[in-house]
Amino acid sequence: IPKQNKPSRFDPSYINEFPNVLTHNDCHQNNIMMSTRNNLDFILIDFEYAGWNPMAMDVACYINETMNDNSYPGDNGIKWYLTNLMTLREQEEFIKTYLKQYFLNYMPQKE
Repeated sequence: IPKQNKPSRFDPSYINEFPNVLTHNDCHQNNIMMSTRNNLDFILIDFEYAGWNPMAMDVACYINETMNDNSYPGDNGIKWYLTNLMTLREQEEFIKTYLKQYFLNYMPQKE
């Protein structure tokens, strides 16, 4: 990763703002089943690695999985393609959308 794309330091001051949630930890195209009638209806399958973690775990896992070929026919391991990694802009858009949905649907509204 080019140096300019790495965070300069980790800022833990906001870490307690987000609670632990049920995370899937293996979110990739083979574990997302979409309805043939409505592509907004989907379910996640294969909760083998699920657990209580910071919500960022699923975001990081999903971004990482964009490089993996989960249908690779090799005997063991997976094949991955660094060129398939989401661009920084795509990652930012994904994270913004994820957080927007989280705050709209799960955070109590202040009166």
